[in-house]
Amino acid sequence: EVQEKVFRKWVLLQLPEDDSAQQVEGSLPALLRDGGVLLRLVEALSGKQAGHAPPKAKANKFEVLAFIGKALAFTEAQKVRVTLSAENVYNEDVTLVLGLVWTLILRFMIGKKEVLLKWLARVLPDERVANFEAQWKDGRLFALLVAALAARAGVETPPPPADDAAARLAWAFSAAEQQLGVRPLLTADDVVAGFLDERCCLTYLAQLYAKCGELKSPRVVDNSDELNALRKRVAELEEERQDQAARYAKLADKSAKEVQYLVKGSAAIAKQLREQKEANAAVQQKLEELSCRLPLLEAEGFANELPMPEGELALLHLEVAGAEQLWESQPRAMAEAAAGLRGLVHGLLRAHSGYEVSSSADRWALAFQAPADGLAFALALQEDAAAAEWP
Repeated sequence: EVQEKVFRKWVLLQLPEDDSAQQVEGSLPALLRDGGVLLRLVEALSGKQAGHAPPKAKANKFEVLAFIGKALAFTEAQKVRVTLSAENVYNEDVTLVLGLVWTLILRFMIGKKEVLLKWLARVLPDERVANFEAQWKDGRLFALLVAALAARAGVETPPPPADDAAARLAWAFSAAEQQLGVRPLLTADDVVAGFLDERCCLTYLAQLYAKCGELKSPRVVDNSDELNALRKRVAELEEERQDQAARYAKLADKSAKEVQYLVKGSAAIAKQLREQKEANAAVQQKLEELSCRLPLLEAEGFANELPMPEGELALLHLEVAGAEQLWESQPRAMAEAAAGLRGLVHGLLRAHSGYEVSSSADRWALAFQAPADGLAFALALQEDAAAAEWP
């Protein structure tokens, strides 16, 4: 019963405040019975639209079942393992419906429990978190975690109660909502009464992680050597450009003053001036290229949330084909495209538990603890890049 209540609150938190489901009373299976809330939930979690219109209010059972089947098919297309049928949803099978919602929580909120354990180890370095049930029932870890996250966010909170478990739990859930904006899925009374299980605990911690997982000192990839080399080259090119401009001005002045003496050699001087002008144009073009590329290299790298993968891992090298030719021929368009690609890479890297080892304006070295995550990242990047609009 408590797990159903927690999952129901979680479902409603993923939907907009003006969604009609917010006004529906009853159990979680009843909420999902017609498939409409389920479809909107998966659309909100995945960021994709299914394009299926819900059946009319007076639709018969077979029309509703057909729509639920479409919602389940769309759910499965988002790489969610579906083990129930449209009949199970329509008949409000509590066990199977709870299992489906838990699968959605795992897929979109938690991923691997090891990720949460590593995050907790960083936020609470003095605590050894070994499970998501027994250690949390007295409220001590909840209170420590909320206090640590509030401190990282620069929010002052009163000290949590020291002795009473119910008071500690109530303080933690209240402070998380008021100071961090994380609404409670549990109540202190439920936890004290012994109704906290691993799924309920993980679901609430996933809410905290989704809201506060980035409240840490970011590990920025160091591109200082490459930046310094580029700055030095820009300075050299600027000095060369100024020297060539001075030489061009000197030649032009000499040509104007001594034109009567240089009639025979005017063709040679004109050729020299053209060559000098072309050299100036080449230097100017290179300066424009570097000025477009430099902001991307000076920008902060990806804020790695996870530690560097160790042991067996997957390495992925990503670069833009023909990048140098594109920088030379179309520097402004290339800069805009590279910035867009960086946004795609960083967004998908976070979604697939990746680690940025190094990067430059148009290439990345990435690491994944699991090869499957690296493959999923590569496929998702290909799909998103193919669908994007480029300069």
